[in-house]
Amino acid sequence: MDRFEYEIRAKEIVSLYKQGEYAKAVKIVDTIDWRRVQGLTMLYRVSDIYRHTRRYEESRDILLMANEISPNTKRVVYALCELSIILEDPVKAVEYFEQYKQIAPHEVDRFILQYKI
Repeated sequence: MDRFEYEIRAKEIVSLYKQGEYAKAVKIVDTIDWRRVQGLTMLYRVSDIYRHTRRYEESRDILLMANEISPNTKRVVYALCELSIILEDPVKAVEYFEQYKQIAPHEVDRFILQYKI
């Protein structure tokens, strides 16, 4: 897929995402090789689309790619912690929670994560 085709599909994904049409968006998302994408916001959106369609493993994989691109991003680490809780992986959930506490020690969201764990 060339850059032009990716941009067209990305616009479609964003449009469907904003409309809450996750089932339609996931069909487009599945056609793209996300390992080549470097946009943190787009990767986060794709992860959220997978999450809304209950494809939690794929959502986590996309977030791990985003975490490699930009380590210690609050939003990504928070989402990884939540997904670890959903996937019933308490060890990883606690690891991501500790990482989140280091990144954002004064954020109230850490108490929400702590409660969920």
